[in-house]
Amino acid sequence: DLYTSTYGSNMFCGSSWAEASTSCEGRQNCPSGQSDECVMPGQECWAFTECDTRKGHGSQFSAMHGVTGGENLQGTGVGAGATGGFVDLNKPSPDKTDHYFCGKGYEDALSKCLTHCPSGSLMECPDGEICFFNTPCDARLLTKAPTPPSPTTRPTTPAPVVYASKLNKYFCGYDWTDAQERCEIWCPSGSDDDCPDDQ
Repeated sequence: DLYTSTYGSNMFCGSSWAEASTSCEGRQNCPSGQSDECVMPGQECWAFTECDTRKGHGSQFSAMHGVTGGENLQGTGVGAGATGGFVDLNKPSPDKTDHYFCGKGYEDALSKCLTHCPSGSLMECPDGEICFFNTPCDARLLTKAPTPPSPTTRPTTPAPVVYASKLNKYFCGYDWTDAQERCEIWCPSGSDDDCPDDQ
């Protein structure tokens, strides 16, 4: 059962591990492990603290700071860590669609908790998977995937050159002797366009 899971039970916010391990009842639990989840300025999420939600720690944080669990989440509940919303995972999400996840079967969906299908439609699932309701998975733990790096305008490594080719012997230098002695910067085209401006 998700709500008795031990994952994240000892992850708490603080300006240091020592601080995150004190005043446990009023300390914020950050079960996703993401520092963005910490709502108090200057605090980060620390793992393996002395505080533990299984002992009731963190239970007074909402009342002390006027924060209601999940109030800052996006409408779908996805990306709690990315939005900095406080998420009280000790309570079921008020949005039942936070527990809709894809899988080839119910056990597969539980083992991955990977693809959220908030509409309940299998159209949101990868081929061969369907959407399961009432899973213990929780979309409030999902974070947005990082943007992939943009492609470079030219290859980052030159094409291979045949070993015996004279192109293997072209190097940059301030003059012929310098290039021959150092052999540091290869210029496979044989043109000084491949070399630093002063060579």
